[in-house]
Amino acid sequence: MQRLMRIFGDLSTTRGKLKLLILVTGFLIIVGAVSAGAINATSTPQFCSTCHEMQPEYVTWQVSSHVNTATCIQCHIEPGVAALVKDKAKAMVQVWEHVTGTYPDPIVMPHDLPNDNCERCHEVGEIAPKGELKIPHEKHLAGEVSCVTCHRGVAHADIARRGLTTGTDFSQWTIEKAKEEFTRENTLPSMEACMTCHTERKVSNDCTTCHSDLASLGGKAGAGTPSNHQAADWKSSHGKTAREDLSTCNTCHAGSPPVSGQVKSVSEFTRGNQFCSSCHNNRPEDHTPDWMLVHKQGVAAKGLDNCQVCHSVGKPEEGSGATATYCNMCHKFKEN
Repeated sequence: MQRLMRIFGDLSTTRGKLKLLILVTGFLIIVGAVSAGAINATSTPQFCSTCHEMQPEYVTWQVSSHVNTATCIQCHIEPGVAALVKDKAKAMVQVWEHVTGTYPDPIVMPHDLPNDNCERCHEVGEIAPKGELKIPHEKHLAGEVSCVTCHRGVAHADIARRGLTTGTDFSQWTIEKAKEEFTRENTLPSMEACMTCHTERKVSNDCTTCHSDLASLGGKAGAGTPSNHQAADWKSSHGKTAREDLSTCNTCHAGSPPVSGQVKSVSEFTRGNQFCSSCHNNRPEDHTPDWMLVHKQGVAAKGLDNCQVCHSVGKPEEGSGATATYCNMCHKFKEN
């Protein structure tokens, strides 16, 4: 204490007070500079990648469209100093989880990113998809559809939600592996997802709602649906067309090819597709009260494949999408 008094002199004097002010100011400047440097150093994607469990997210970001335009904190932290400070406090917990190996598996966002984060860079009124698609972003925002509802795969190909980072060897995640994940199916919403959302929100699923060039989809430009869909008997005859060329149905009504690369059977396709099942889950008009007695003629006329869109031969498995009524409740057919 006496040494400090000798340095500053009498604090009641102007000279002593000035010395103390200079020392305190210098100390605060040093602390501020160190803190700013630490914040900057720990706010880079490269710093995030120093934790091996973040390797999948880091390499997918490197091959994404965001690599030269947005860093981790620009997307994952809300705007403002308060949000930054709050995140740095949370980061201390993450450091502890990293050191002790108690980090979540998989590591996922606890909540969807707010639109404000996206709107730091993207002007909603100026965003338009390439090609013949029509996506009115203003209407989606007005309907409280968040950006990540459709674009959750844009930066990381949705790898965590798809289970690809669960119990994985993080060292296997390379740039090459990341590129393999950046397919259309993993980065853009499927048409089925769009149509399901439209159905739930009572928005038209007419083709022209989203498409400006139906000629490219096999229909007529300006028409509401492809030309063969306009036939008077399309509601009852479309099944035959589906059995002959299911891949064309898959173009619009599934949104993307199956993971195997092969189009499913008609029954699998229909049972697992909300657009189809919205009608097929209802009793057909020709299934009159005496249908059990006369259905043999219907099977002979349309074929068993037609029946199996809704019915299974044997007892259906739970979650298969098949109706509870199946052939072998009465018959003894051999199952495939």
